[in-house]
Amino acid sequence: MKGEKYLFVVSGPSGTGKDTVVARLLSDHKEVKKTISATTRSMREGEVDGVSYHFLTKEQFKQSLDAGGIVEYTCYCDNYYGTLRSEVERRMQAKQPVILVIEVEGAGNIKKLYPGSTTIFVLPPDMQALARRL
Repeated sequence: MKGEKYLFVVSGPSGTGKDTVVARLLSDHKEVKKTISATTRSMREGEVDGVSYHFLTKEQFKQSLDAGGIVEYTCYCDNYYGTLRSEVERRMQAKQPVILVIEVEGAGNIKKLYPGSTTIFVLPPDMQALARRL
């Protein structure tokens, strides 16, 4: 797809600092946007639909997945989390740098769908640091 050079995927094991790295990038580069994930979990206090997450029922999530509207997903604690195709492609078409922070398996799926995207794998400084973080 045209615009894949604007798609960046950050992945790595839990506790490696992906969110910390991306938070710093976003604070320093306002032109870069992070996708808003879809989820089937309940909205928590202070969250806003379409800002915090796109909150979907499990049926809506499954329908979107079956229709190709979700480009990667995972299930955690009986709730689904995924990236909406519209979130990614809207930004790529507008030539806006967009970043996804996702699981390693999801990153592989994104690379298959968008081979021109850039993937960044984050590792902890060492195993002791990872153990402390987890």
